[in-house]
Amino acid sequence: VSTQSTGPLSFASIQMKQTVGILFVFCLVNLAFSQIPGAKTVLSQKGINYAKEVGLEILRQKVSTVVIPNQSGEAHVDVIGKIDWDLTNIILSELQFGTSDIVIQPGKGLAISISSVSAHITLDWHYRESSFPHISDSGSADIDVQSTSITATLVFGDSSGKPTVAASSDNVHIGDLSIHLHGGASWLYDLFINLLKGIIIDAAQKALDGAIVSVINTDLNKELQKIPQEQKVGDKAAIEFSLVSAPEFGTDYVALNEIGEFILLPNELPPIKPTVVLPNIDTTDMLEVIISEFTLNTASWAFWAAGFMKGVVTAKQVPPDSPIQLNTSDWKSLVPQLYNMYPNLAMEVSADASIYPVGHFSTAGISVYGEGDLTVSVIKGNNSLPAFVLGVKLTTKGDVFLEGLRIYGNLTYLNDTIYLKQSYIGNFDPSNIDVLVQFAISGIILPYINNFLSVGIKIPVIPDVELVGPIVSFRNGYITVSSDVKYTG
Repeated sequence: VSTQSTGPLSFASIQMKQTVGILFVFCLVNLAFSQIPGAKTVLSQKGINYAKEVGLEILRQKVSTVVIPNQSGEAHVDVIGKIDWDLTNIILSELQFGTSDIVIQPGKGLAISISSVSAHITLDWHYRESSFPHISDSGSADIDVQSTSITATLVFGDSSGKPTVAASSDNVHIGDLSIHLHGGASWLYDLFINLLKGIIIDAAQKALDGAIVSVINTDLNKELQKIPQEQKVGDKAAIEFSLVSAPEFGTDYVALNEIGEFILLPNELPPIKPTVVLPNIDTTDMLEVIISEFTLNTASWAFWAAGFMKGVVTAKQVPPDSPIQLNTSDWKSLVPQLYNMYPNLAMEVSADASIYPVGHFSTAGISVYGEGDLTVSVIKGNNSLPAFVLGVKLTTKGDVFLEGLRIYGNLTYLNDTIYLKQSYIGNFDPSNIDVLVQFAISGIILPYINNFLSVGIKIPVIPDVELVGPIVSFRNGYITVSSDVKYTG
């Protein structure tokens, strides 16, 4: 009998199983904590280029005046000798940008470069001879900043669901200075000022660099924080636009992946999860907002859970010119036993959605399917007596339109199916009153729902942004709003 050692093979097999197990758990954890966005806000390369122009103008205004720290030291100047010098009241102003470029760094952020930058520096100068007889003099200087370039890399992240930005690197390079002295024996002191040219350049570069970083890290972040994170829609619901991840950088776009979810206030979440994976970009316009049918259905759930998809229509609410009123006399030929049991009595109809309606986006538009009950009752004295209950399966079609930055919806009747769910007056054919049901749906129920849709939701952008030529497009599982933009701030 021969035996063969399997020790090493068994150990390797155990290691492999452990590795596979770890990878499997890792994947499960990633799936558990990852979230498919319900909405996206995307800037194309065209939009990023426009944002760069707007941003640079804001930057130029923010750093239009930069105070440079006073400078002092010792130097040896021909003719004069050893001196103590100081430069005070150093102000950089009149900053102008030449040509600029912005490049998306996929997976990282944005790289900005500016060339042919010019500026003007004013300062007061003073010197004192170190040894006796301690000759001194003072004056001022005008300095033209020339051949200057600026580069910066912006890294984006998210904090508490809002985008953040930081300057990961920033560099100001001043190529040359043209110095003009005033006061004192300026013709003589060109020697000592030119000696200090490098010091002035270094101080100006550091001051301008610090001012630019401050604008990016502070002012730009403040603007990003103004992007709305939650919008109340009525008193009972709100839509969440918090980020589900840090901003996404592709080769030709920047995307904000947002929750895009309606909640029932104060903080009840819907029992729905997004399933449609939204595209990164679907336009050549500057801006694109992508909204999935998940957002539509969480809105439906929120209003349903808030109790807005139920109501009662009384006889007094029916228009006087309606061909049929809510009185059993008008229903005599349609449901004879109703009149026989309750002659000439007022009626009311209670509508109640049994579950929140479900909507779908497709290239054909919006379709919404819902189910509910219509309870028809008669009013006898002070009592409301149920006569019968109709089950209704309703299909509507819808449309989306824009006004300014707000997106609105509107539903119209498509078709319905009714069946007799329960009767307290005996069996009858409900098809006889299908026309009345259609009238109630079209004339009462849908206008009631459209009243909520007329509130609309605002596109989540920073203040002072207007849409220019927006277009709404329908896709399978989502809609897009693509547009150029104009900054009016």
